[in-house]
Amino acid sequence: MAAGLPARALADDTSVASSESADGYQVPDRPAPNSRMVPSPQNTGITKPNAEPIPPEPAPAAWDEEYDVVIVGSGWGGLTAANMAAQGGLKTALIEKGDVTGGASRHAAENAVISGGSKAQEEAGYHWPGDKFDPKAATTKYEEYCSWTVDYKLLYDSVIAGAEWIDWMMEQPGIEWVAAGPCMEDIRVNSKEQNTLLGNHWTAEALTDNAIADGVEIKLLTQCKALIQDGDRVVGIKVADTLGNETYLKGAKAVLLTAGGFGMNLDLLEKYTPTAYMYATQGGPMPSHTGECFRMGLGVGADVSGFNSFSMWEGGLDEYWGNGDGNYFHHFWNGAKQVMQNPWLKIDITGRRMEFFAKSTGDGIPQENYPHLENCEIGDLTSANHWSSSIGHRAYNIFDSKFKESLKVFENSAMNPNQDAHRQPVSEDRTVVNTLASSTEWEKEFEEAVARGAISKADTLEELAEMLGLRPERVTAAVDHWNNDICAKGEDTDLPAPYKEDWLIPVDTPPYYGAAMGGQISKTMAGLRVNEKMQVINAEGDPIPGLYAGWYTAGGIGGVNNYGGIFGNPTIHAGVAISGVGGYMAMNAILANE
Repeated sequence: MAAGLPARALADDTSVASSESADGYQVPDRPAPNSRMVPSPQNTGITKPNAEPIPPEPAPAAWDEEYDVVIVGSGWGGLTAANMAAQGGLKTALIEKGDVTGGASRHAAENAVISGGSKAQEEAGYHWPGDKFDPKAATTKYEEYCSWTVDYKLLYDSVIAGAEWIDWMMEQPGIEWVAAGPCMEDIRVNSKEQNTLLGNHWTAEALTDNAIADGVEIKLLTQCKALIQDGDRVVGIKVADTLGNETYLKGAKAVLLTAGGFGMNLDLLEKYTPTAYMYATQGGPMPSHTGECFRMGLGVGADVSGFNSFSMWEGGLDEYWGNGDGNYFHHFWNGAKQVMQNPWLKIDITGRRMEFFAKSTGDGIPQENYPHLENCEIGDLTSANHWSSSIGHRAYNIFDSKFKESLKVFENSAMNPNQDAHRQPVSEDRTVVNTLASSTEWEKEFEEAVARGAISKADTLEELAEMLGLRPERVTAAVDHWNNDICAKGEDTDLPAPYKEDWLIPVDTPPYYGAAMGGQISKTMAGLRVNEKMQVINAEGDPIPGLYAGWYTAGGIGGVNNYGGIFGNPTIHAGVAISGVGGYMAMNAILANE
């Protein structure tokens, strides 16, 4: 018998002959037959305090406020569902722990429904994966990218709902969207009046105004603290304001959790997306994604779907695990981060070059061999995956004092101003109507990152290497190879997807700069398991009465073990539209139950 394997049971005996292997390993006692003690994320491994389920509370003797529907989270899912509920005659409360509606959706660039099918996309001639809207073909194609780990019925229904959601959005007052292939863009973005910086701001404003006009009670700076359960049914929530004052809100017909994922909760990351926990340099997509609603779902017995699935953007400076201010979040539109997202010399800890991917280029010549696979991804997820899977899970940028001139080269000729806009520092001369949460003082932000140690600056390469924790001889050898074997010859012969000629800028003019970087979590796709009605279901497959969830509080739409979410960034409805689609599906089901 092979070492390390338990003895095989005899064919005519139902018992195991021995639980000890040849090398002495003791196999744990098996669970009782039919005990359903199958290993799962919930019952496997260590559960740290901030990953513990949050138990429900019993119904109060009297409710402070009563509604038909209570919705937690005001991104596209929450705003969509709240507007639909009000239009359907339901008394609705929308809970948001931030000081403005929109959540991460407001901060996004555009809204992609890759499978198409909406009226606007049909008129624009966009289809995927064939030459007509075909939900079965789209479902099957996406399943291939996810290794057939997505609930087929849920995915199929979401494809149909994606087209319907865009049609519904286009009918709402104040929504000014234009079809651009798979993406629906605000007219200001589509016309280049505004670049992709917070391109969804105006949509968030319109949906908020519409909800208020239709009677939705929006409660800002209000945090959901617990689900309220009466018997098996979820009947409301307990909330608290910033002063700690608690209020009980009844949701007579439904409670909908659409509060995003848990990309800022390290305990949940370690348990439910351990690869992201180990690889990511920064959390996200926003500081509010701390996972309490996910934990509340666990507290009422919800099953989990989408284990270890997540996506990451490139450019996350390693400030939590490495050098810097120790924060696990910095906004993804930040001067220091934008500078890092450019084709500098990139190496791993051994000095070997790392790749950089750009989807399209300003001169019309694409990067050779870029592996985008028609997946509506602009390179940043591919880069983040590549760097994070290297030894040490980091890439190291090395560049010199010419970096400002180099950035102009990258912007003007090397990369497309629209497709790669997220890699270009925001400045006064960029086409930005309103910078909103971001600053145009990118040089100041860069210098601040240097001052706090997130970016290292040194007069010699040897000193720079020491600051980065790298062996000096590896860094000097890498720079020598870059300068003399690559840049001097004007051809990148190292990489499968080679740098373009105008990216080959020598590192030869001190001071020198460097930084450890990797992926910033953009989405966690592990979450509460839901059926096609977006009802939260338990480990027996039964709906938990009264409880619904939308993505990314819900999970599973990206399958299991989806490393990096490269396809679609990261789903068949990308990263933002999927939230709206989930809210649309949930509220359709809630309204149908009336």
